[in-house]
Amino acid sequence: MSLDPLWRPFNHDNLTFSFMYCFSEHFILPISHDEVVYGKGSLINKMPGDYDQKFAGVRLFLAYMAAHPGKMLTFMGSEIGQFDEWNAEESIQWNLLEYEKHWRLKDFVSKLNHFYITERPMHEIDTNWDGFQWIHHNDYTQSIIAFRRIDKDGNNIICVFNFQPMHRVDYRIGVPFYGVYEEVFNTDDEEYGGYGITNGKRIMCEEKPRHDSNWSIDLSIPPMSAMFFKCVEKLPEPKKKEEKKEEKVTKKAPAKKTTTKKTTKTATKTTTKKTTAKKTTTKKTATKKTTTKKPTKKITEKTPSKRVPSAKKAEAPAKVETAVKVFVEYNGAKVALEDVINNVKIVNGKDAKEITVYLKPEDHKAYFVADGEAKEMDVFFC
Repeated sequence: MSLDPLWRPFNHDNLTFSFMYCFSEHFILPISHDEVVYGKGSLINKMPGDYDQKFAGVRLFLAYMAAHPGKMLTFMGSEIGQFDEWNAEESIQWNLLEYEKHWRLKDFVSKLNHFYITERPMHEIDTNWDGFQWIHHNDYTQSIIAFRRIDKDGNNIICVFNFQPMHRVDYRIGVPFYGVYEEVFNTDDEEYGGYGITNGKRIMCEEKPRHDSNWSIDLSIPPMSAMFFKCVEKLPEPKKKEEKKEEKVTKKAPAKKTTTKKTTKTATKTTTKKTTAKKTTTKKTATKKTTTKKPTKKITEKTPSKRVPSAKKAEAPAKVETAVKVFVEYNGAKVALEDVINNVKIVNGKDAKEITVYLKPEDHKAYFVADGEAKEMDVFFC
């Protein structure tokens, strides 16, 4: 968590590696006192970013620890956001609770513990894979992971974590059941000092496959946050077999029409054979005349329909394109974002399917990843 969000995409494996061995023993997840003394800094001082981002980072870290398999153990002072290191000769700085951010963090820890105890999937199966299942763990570019915690009755809590200070909109997560989901805990709640970005109480899943599931929900994920969801109303899954049967029935219907046409043709042929040669010749000539007249009628009827689309295309108004220029300003100087993107492509020197750019004005650099290869480039503000 102390790593700058800029470098987290390149260290995503550090976030997920513990799940390789988390069920090999019965683990306790402590914040050791060795990690908050001797110049290492307190928990909240380890967090990068401004004042608000530091508190958001602590809330995210504690929620991640609560959802991780194993039993959590915090160190005194972490629950109130003490900035100074722990000192064995001094008391905890309880006077910090006079400030809003600190007492809201204390309330958050209390509510998180209550949520952990009351929701059985969060703690019931902590020692084997029956209580845990990945949903999504490889979105390293956005530093987002999602997994399910499961109790003995099969009830699920869906846990979603965003380790970047970026608001992710329309982020789709696969869910195990078809029904209505509810956001039951959110570290970005205004009650805890967050921005209050929420998904509401009722989230209807959609029949859009995602993450090896037939159903998914569309989420708005706040920056530096953890969100927990559960299915509050299971609905009967849409039936697909009946639709297939109806398609088969409709396909058989035109086959009957073809048989009737054949019988009528054979009947006309037999009747023509019985008539005299003179009559047949007159009938044939009559039929020829009628056949020649029919295509002329069709041609006259179709000619206006062909001219209609050409007239519409001619009348279509020309679209006006709006030119948009975006500038990044830093210390009174600025640079065009379009120029940065073009220079990144030049520095890369070859075509790439995907390029992710991280612009850091304070370093006068642009860090980018082109098809998995990390590079950097100087950026000049003027």
